[in-house]
Amino acid sequence: MSSNHHRGLIGPSSGEIEHVYYLSEHFGALHLNEDYSDIILKVDDQKFHAHKVILAARSEYFRALLFGGMRESKQSEIELKGTSIEAFKGLLKYIYTGHMSLAPLKEDVVLDILGLAHQYGFVDLETAISDFLRQALSLTNVCAIFDAARLYQLHYLTRVCASFMDSHAMQLITHETFAQLTPGGLKELLERDSFYAPEVDIFRAVVDWAKINGPELESVLSTVRLQLMTVSELLNVVRPLRLVTPDTILDALTLRTTCRDS
Repeated sequence: MSSNHHRGLIGPSSGEIEHVYYLSEHFGALHLNEDYSDIILKVDDQKFHAHKVILAARSEYFRALLFGGMRESKQSEIELKGTSIEAFKGLLKYIYTGHMSLAPLKEDVVLDILGLAHQYGFVDLETAISDFLRQALSLTNVCAIFDAARLYQLHYLTRVCASFMDSHAMQLITHETFAQLTPGGLKELLERDSFYAPEVDIFRAVVDWAKINGPELESVLSTVRLQLMTVSELLNVVRPLRLVTPDTILDALTLRTTCRDS
């Protein structure tokens, strides 16, 4: 029995011939091959030989860049600024082969590739990476993934991350990676009614977060529900730090009393 038959490439009874394997193999052979290369992509100080027609066929971004009449369409070398070299290596291989192995990569590289997939319009790759990250969530990476999902408007991944955070709220606010959350990500998280931990512990976590992300403290503190704290916590934990005005503390005490009496 021929190797072609084993690969399922030929179906003689139907008259259909499918040599996609060979097509992929031949395109893959051009990856980083200087033969017939007509464009050099420069990332940091490293140069990658590529082929305009392949880049354009795979990405509307590159199609516009290389054939859309932009200045770059007349250049033989294009510098891609603000691009992670490790992430770009992975993406370029994917462009030529349609293959990418995420498991061996560091999580920050995977997130960088996700960013490039979003930037260059590789929707299927973006979806595949999102699915991979969704299955790999942990306390160590959920904050970074949550912020990336918000940034790239990956709504399903954002919801999955938020649900994971809801289920591990107390562990999360005491984890070292909590400080990595962006101000917008932290505010969105704290505004969720389903994200529950004792409010005084949330307050302490926000104070610790502010030691690294100080300028945004005021806007983030506004999401902490002071009225859910006890009188002792407001007077002995919140007030001494002088991060909240006396009027705000008084309002919280008043609201707490009103809610208790109603």
